[in-house]
Amino acid sequence: MVSIPSDTLVTSAAAAVAPFELDATEVTVDAYAACVRAGACGAPDSYTAAATYEPKALCNWRHPEGRGGHPINCVDWQQATTYCAWAGKRLPTDEEWEHAATRGGRYPWGDEEPDATKLNACGAECGTTAATKGLMGAKRAAWGADRFSETAPVGSFPSGDSPDDVQDLAGNVWEWTSSAVGAGRSVRGGSFYSVTAASVQGASRSSAPASQRSFAVGFRCAR
Repeated sequence: MVSIPSDTLVTSAAAAVAPFELDATEVTVDAYAACVRAGACGAPDSYTAAATYEPKALCNWRHPEGRGGHPINCVDWQQATTYCAWAGKRLPTDEEWEHAATRGGRYPWGDEEPDATKLNACGAECGTTAATKGLMGAKRAAWGADRFSETAPVGSFPSGDSPDDVQDLAGNVWEWTSSAVGAGRSVRGGSFYSVTAASVQGASRSSAPASQRSFAVGFRCAR
């Protein structure tokens, strides 16, 4: 974990944020598997091979490639909450997450626009793979290919690290927070499916039903 001080505050909610610690990486498949083996966590949705439309074809759990160092995905909000508690931590609040992601500027790494060295988003390789699985149309990120058609092992884009050395705050998987947004829960950071710069800015927010298990959503923990 890395320490996030409160000396700079840039949050859309304009809420006070006390110093806290945040995991440097998203929780990996291997880390989550330890919780499942301990009997504390329920299994995520598993990889399901399919020639036609099948979102579970992008789940990392029980993927034939292993993917132990990739972020866990296909977990709902309660599963993320349970894992963090088992690890002696908690999910970050929406305000904490944004604070960590905006200390460098508009993006976690600063004010430079996104490119293929800074994050895992949906470049040409992602669009091609998704199209063969019937999951999306012709949308592509404007900044080109980043080598990964789906999730990437955590920490694969050090040029996109925050000033506090937090990795993958933009792209790879959206991340659950503890905060409610309307009828759902706040998710932050964009994913390997993101195609616009706006969706991966530190202040960008989306929401998802707490029961949703999406291939595009994972999490990291705080304390």
